[in-house]
Amino acid sequence: FLLSLVILAKKEFEYFVHNLLWYIVFFALAISVFGLLDLLNILPFNDLSQINEIAGKPYNNAISIDYNFALIPVFFGLIVVINFLRISKSKLEKICYNILLIVFSLNIFLSGSRRGFILLVVIFSILSISQLISLLTKKEYFKKLSANSGYFLFSLVSIPVILTVVFLNSSFSS
Repeated sequence: FLLSLVILAKKEFEYFVHNLLWYIVFFALAISVFGLLDLLNILPFNDLSQINEIAGKPYNNAISIDYNFALIPVFFGLIVVINFLRISKSKLEKICYNILLIVFSLNIFLSGSRRGFILLVVIFSILSISQLISLLTKKEYFKKLSANSGYFLFSLVSIPVILTVVFLNSSFSS
């Protein structure tokens, strides 16, 4: 109701939706980056002991982030970036969107959430099926989506394979 009072024209509404989608992407990127930094123990933000010691409070680990809940904006960002990727025209935009998709996917995969992993597999399957549909039909929607998401799908397959080969062929001490 309040938006209908503020937004009076269709152009203003389109501007609002465009900015809202970009805010979703930036928020998802922030959550993904902080999640990966926490996972790699570079900047742990789940460990509140240092903050509580500074504040003079006893350490209480009752505040913990639920990864299923924290992945909701990341999935929204993933869907928005896939939509942006479908309509992108320049090569630089396509590269940036694919990098964002990889960061979001790594955060989802490494978060330890089973529900998140299942949804990531579903999104991967949908993109893979769109690759097959683009070969069989001549619909422009599937052609653009499959052409622009091919790098993302290739990287989602190749990164785990390369990491597995590296880890299995390295020594225990390294």
